[in-house]
Amino acid sequence: MKICIVVPHFLPHIGGGEQLYYDIANGLIANGHEVRVVTSSSGGISGNVPYEKIDTYYYNWKILFGHPILRFRDLKQHVKWADMVHTTMFTTATKTRLVAAKYKKPCIITVHEVLGNKWFWIESSKVKAFIFDFYERFICKQNFQAYHVVSNSTKNDFKKFCGDKNNIYMIYNSIEIPQSNTIQKESISIKNYFGLNMEKCFLYYGRPAPNKGIFVLIKAIDILNKKNLIPNNVKFCFILAKDPARQRIKFIQLIGQYELQNIVIVRDSVKRMELFKMISEADCVIVPSITEGFGFCAVEACTLNGRVIYSTGGSLPEVVFGKCLEFENRNADDLARKIQNAIEQGDRAFEDRKIKNFEKKRMMNEIMLMYNEVWEKWSNGYK
Repeated sequence: MKICIVVPHFLPHIGGGEQLYYDIANGLIANGHEVRVVTSSSGGISGNVPYEKIDTYYYNWKILFGHPILRFRDLKQHVKWADMVHTTMFTTATKTRLVAAKYKKPCIITVHEVLGNKWFWIESSKVKAFIFDFYERFICKQNFQAYHVVSNSTKNDFKKFCGDKNNIYMIYNSIEIPQSNTIQKESISIKNYFGLNMEKCFLYYGRPAPNKGIFVLIKAIDILNKKNLIPNNVKFCFILAKDPARQRIKFIQLIGQYELQNIVIVRDSVKRMELFKMISEADCVIVPSITEGFGFCAVEACTLNGRVIYSTGGSLPEVVFGKCLEFENRNADDLARKIQNAIEQGDRAFEDRKIKNFEKKRMMNEIMLMYNEVWEKWSNGYK
């Protein structure tokens, strides 16, 4: 089968979604299918440049609200070539579906999360929140041949805001973590990277986006600091991506405003293996997300570290395992209490959760089952 994957971003652009599309493409190739990825040049590459063994076409699409605007002319040749088309939210969805319908090709959409009314939690502009909410529902109510959702949380939100459909496939994402001895070969260390001596490190890593909860976390740190509840041997370390830039600047300004310069340390992103090394060395990882469709960071931290403080936002309660400590979503006071418990009680503050399996083989088996069912229905005249 020839499969065209149309997505806003792809590796080397770094992100959980990008890793998912890479894993799917590789899994399809391993199963004997031909794959083309059509995407934007956001990763710094333009043209038909294979990414490893994946046939990839990077286009210079314009960006609106951080999302690339796909051009019909860039997509047509690839859809005509394909037997099946796979796209995702947001700006690639509608145009991809229209071109697939024009050339009579089945089209699957991956829905990472459905925010619905939660747009108003994370968007300061009510107008933007309304537009994003409306467009999200508009996309999900279109006629795709399958809706691939990545957690039960996303599935429930999809049904709540977009209606119950009989072609929803819930398939957890996969996480592949190298063996510990491979990770430990990395020369980087969390103490050197953050300039620590014997201090305990509470680590956050990821994008400084509002839905990732970093502003809830910095408020919780401020609450503890004002009450003199942070010992001298505790530091809060942030590995922050540079995008979105405005939110990163705002976050750094808040560190100064709250006078937390001696407690909070911010560093730039590092390579994936280096990041894994530092996650494994942290005393605790904090995942304060307000919304989360799957929760790559949480699963990585649970796999590598075993001590994770997480919010009740989105899918996090269903994917975490190991030593976990939960706080109420968006509640900085509750997060402050849980951090205090972790500081004072150590491992005794955490609840032990059963190990969970997010291996790639399981994901690809379920993805292939979805593809085969969609293809069978399509071939039998089901549109």
